[in-house]
Order: sequence, then structure tokens, then C-alpha cells
Amino acid sequence: MSTIPFVPRSVKRRKIDALPAQDLVSTSVASKPTPTGAPIASGDLLPRRIVNEKTKGKEKELTTREADIQDDESPRDSSNATVKPVKGPALEDLSLLVWLALSDYALWSDIDLRRKIDWSSDLHNTREEGNENASKSDRNERGYIPLAYLFKHSFVFLSASTSPLLFNQPETLYVKAIRTHADHLVDVRLIVSDDVPFGRATGHWAKHPPPSTGYEVRRTEAGDLVEKYGKADWDKLTVYVENIPTQFRNLPGATSFVLSLLPSSEQSVTRVQNVSFPLHHNDKPGSIPVCKGFALVVLSSAEDVRFLLDEWPWDGRKTEAKSKPDEGLQAPHSHLVFIREAQKFGLRCLSKTRWEELKAEYLLHRQQLVEELSMENDTQAMISKSSTNEKSSRPELGPVLEHLQAESTALPTGSDDIGPTKPLPIHVGSLYPSGCLVFVRNVHSETNKTTLRALFSQAWKTAVDPTGTISAERLDYVDYMKGLDTCHVRFSSQPHATHFIDHFVAHPTTQASGLDGVGTQLSTSEVKHTKGETISPELVLGKREEVYWEKVPQKVRKQAVEKALKTMHEGAEKESGGMGNEAVSKRRKRGGGWQIFCSSVSSVLTLIIPHKIGQLS
Repeated sequence: MSTIPFVPRSVKRRKIDALPAQDLVSTSVASKPTPTGAPIASGDLLPRRIVNEKTKGKEKELTTREADIQDDESPRDSSNATVKPVKGPALEDLSLLVWLALSDYALWSDIDLRRKIDWSSDLHNTREEGNENASKSDRNERGYIPLAYLFKHSFVFLSASTSPLLFNQPETLYVKAIRTHADHLVDVRLIVSDDVPFGRATGHWAKHPPPSTGYEVRRTEAGDLVEKYGKADWDKLTVYVENIPTQFRNLPGATSFVLSLLPSSEQSVTRVQNVSFPLHHNDKPGSIPVCKGFALVVLSSAEDVRFLLDEWPWDGRKTEAKSKPDEGLQAPHSHLVFIREAQKFGLRCLSKTRWEELKAEYLLHRQQLVEELSMENDTQAMISKSSTNEKSSRPELGPVLEHLQAESTALPTGSDDIGPTKPLPIHVGSLYPSGCLVFVRNVHSETNKTTLRALFSQAWKTAVDPTGTISAERLDYVDYMKGLDTCHVRFSSQPHATHFIDHFVAHPTTQASGLDGVGTQLSTSEVKHTKGETISPELVLGKREEVYWEKVPQKVRKQAVEKALKTMHEGAEKESGGMGNEAVSKRRKRGGGWQIFCSSVSSVLTLIIPHKIGQLS
């Protein structure tokens, strides 16, 4: 069996003058050189040196490797001045991580970890069977697992890797944390070997790992809940915790926070078996979840579960602590401080069973909302796609929006859904000018209001006004939304709306492009080939007309009514006076004020004289 020179030294390094290297090596231990290139059998177990970390009745000692690391990290000054050390992770947090990685729940949920520990035990059993002179201490070496294996394969350390303060810490720091805070739960020892066994022939582990020197850990007591509990049992011991204070939103912080809330003066870390952070809906697939204020905590007893659910219920938060801590527990991490922080952030707990029920309800509701939004988007996409496709069935594109509006404002069963076939009379008290609204289909989807106004003014094109712009005041407003092939047109009077419809029915017209403000009139034969693509006006009456004007501001509606009444009054005067009135008005303009006065006196005398003659007779 090969040996390696080993010199134990105290934790506090003594000040020793520089001595030759041979003075630091114990002469009682003989070292044998290993021949280079010596063949190694594939199934043999290589000898290794195990350095015990515990002594009977004496102060714990560190190896030369560990002492050198501590000496390099600890500040030293000849004047004994205190130097503020660099802030690092708390040793208690590191010990919590090691415990959570070896807890009963971790052994139950991680089958690879169980196999690794069983494999390590089998190796020791093989050594004992081959060596009849094996000592009692060798028989107590079962269950050890390399600490480096936990760093790489345990989901606990994987979750803790998101915290920069806990990531990539040396093994010696974890060993120090275990000795300080978890010595009664975890055994630790130093392994020094030239190589490690390649494992079983199954190839589950690496066959030829590199030479390693590190620490191995194991639990002081075997887990009695691994074989006893199943998934249903662990689910009953799981609590969903929400609104965790900000300063405890990491794995060891959440564990310490929950432990401090449990009722007992002796806070044993074994009461918390696992802490996991559920994925957030904004997290990327495959990412490591981090604490966002909520966590799933697995406890070891049902009493602790009931305590958390009663003290921090889901429907309300705790207002004051029922149990007051002792006067001596006034440190920043005392029981009272944790309770105050929980009250401040509104901590609340829920059983995992109820949490899964609420989660299922939420996912169902979310799926319904997604389906409704998808249906609405599909409808809008269908309207947009059909409006841009000129060769599609364009007569059906325009009424889509109108059909949706008509359905949303449908009358109750038994009412007159069609509405009146004639416009309502317009008077001073009218809410809107009935019969002045026209719905136009098959306009170009890339047009604009200015182009449409010029196009629709072609209905009043005459020899005096070849473009129809002089009479464009009869067209009150073009209500058009960009991207659609339909629009509403408001006219100043009912006759103007009727004239507009009659013109485009008698003269089929198409709009070739979005900037076509004149249009192309088609013959009867051309209309057959381009059926459904000509501009199609429709007078809006009844419920549809009422719904449209309800969306127009009241001030605009009032002005539209006044304008319609004024246009109707002017049209009545022109019809009653005819050309005679026009001639009289021209003469009045030419004759001046005296002619107007004379004509007025003559009209009065014409009315009075016959009446007086009748009275005298």
C-alpha cells in the first residue's frame, strides 16, 4: 500500500521561521516511489490515503493543502491591524446546500444519486470481502460520495448556480461550513489518490476519470423516509409559499426563512427537505428557474405543514406574531425579524394540492382567452386579406364589418330588424339627418379620403363644372378607414344622397388605384366581366343608420341636421320661384335700391286697393 507524506497542522498557523523542506516532512513515514509506466489491471482497486478529519478529544486539524488555502485567503499583517475581509457566502448557506443535496427527498427524487451512493458502498464491501484483516474503521466507510459529484449532478447545486455569490466556491469552504454548522448531519473526509476506480462495466460512470484529490461526504444517519414515502406522501408535505421577502429570494435564503417561521426553539435543518422554484410564464424553455417571490417547500412533518397553513393563510396575511421571542433573540436573524419581514411582504401559504387546482383553473382560463383572441385575429386577418385581393369575391368583403356591427346591435326577437324603407322626416328636433348616409363598397383598399371625395364628386359633373368640385359641398363627409374597401359617406340632404346612388347605379365605375380620383366607367359588357368590382352605394336606413349616428359626436350630429334643413329650405325656394325669381333677383342686383323700393310699394298697393274697393261697394 503506497503512502504519501502527510503532516497535520493546526487551524491557526503558527509563525515559523523558514525551514528546509525536509524538516517539514515526517521521517516516521516512508515513501515508496511508484515506477513510471507500471501496468494497471482494469478491475483492481488502487490504494488511496484517507485522512481522518476527527480526532478523539483533540481540536480538529486541517491537512497541509487546506491550511495553505486558508493561510492564503486570510489577511496577515505584522502590526496585527484588522483588515476587513472580502464579503463572501455565509457558511450557514453553504451547509444548507449540502444538506438539501443529501436530504431524504433528494435521495428519493434523484435515482442517479442513490445509485452512486450504493455503488460506493459496494466498493467498500468488495474491499472487506477481499481483505480479512479489514479494521472496524474500514467497515464504517460506506455511503461516502465525492463532494465534486454533488456540485456537478445535484439539482440543488444546479439551482443555486444562478446566484453569483454561491457559484464556483472551493470545496474547502464547503468543508469548513459543514464542520461549523452541519457536523452532526454530514461526515466529511479528505481523499488523496493517484487515480480512482473506473466503476462497473455498464459504463454508467466514466471509465477513466482523471487523477483527483478531494473531499467525500456522507450522512451521519441513513435516510428513513426514502423507502417509506412515495410521491403522494411528499405532495402532502409540500407547501406553496408566496411573497417571499426580497432578501431571501435564493435557495439557502428561502430555506433559512422557512426554518425561522417554524415553531421551535431548536431549528433543525432536517425539517426542510427541499426548496424548488416553479417556472414563470416569462421564463425561456430549458432555463434554470430563479426565485421570483414564490417557491415550493417540502417539509419533513405534517405538523409543520399545518402550522404554516394556519399561521400564514392564503386568503389573508398574519398581522401580528402570536409567540414573542425571548429578549436575547434580538439579532438581525432572530425569529421576530423573520416574522416582521413576512408580515411586511404579505407572506401566504397554500397546500400543493390546492395550488395545482388553482393552476389548472388558471391555465384553462388562459387557454380560453387565447382562443378568443385567436378567433378575433383570424377574423381581422380574413377581412384584411380579402380586401387586398382584387380577384376574390369582393361583394362579400364590404358587408363583413357591417354584418358584425348589425349582430352586435341586433334587436330582440319579434322586432322589426329590417327597419323602415324610407327616410324619416327631418325637423329641428331630429337626432340625426335621416336618409343622408350612404354605405359604399368596392373602393380601393389603398385609397384615401381626398381621393374618394374627388371620385364621388363625379356624380355632379356638368359642362360648367367638368370635375364636379364646385358642387362638392353637397358631399358633407367621407368616413373611411385606411386598409378597408368600404366607407360611409354623409351628404348634406336626402336628395343629394339619392342622386349619388342613382348616378353610380346608372354609370358603373371602378377605381383602378388608390389615387384614382376620376374612376373608370364601364360598359354593359365590361360590367359582366368585372362583376362585383364596381363601386356599389347603398342607402343606410333603420337600425344601422341609428347605430352609426350614435357613434358620431352630438355637436356634429346637430350641425348635420341644421345643414340638411338649410339645404332643404334653399331647394324649396328654388322650386317655388323658378326662373322668375332668378330674373327678379338679377333685376334687383342691376336696379339698385330705388328699384327695390318701387317694386315693394307697387306690390303693397296691388294688395290694398282691391280690398278697399270691395269695402266701398
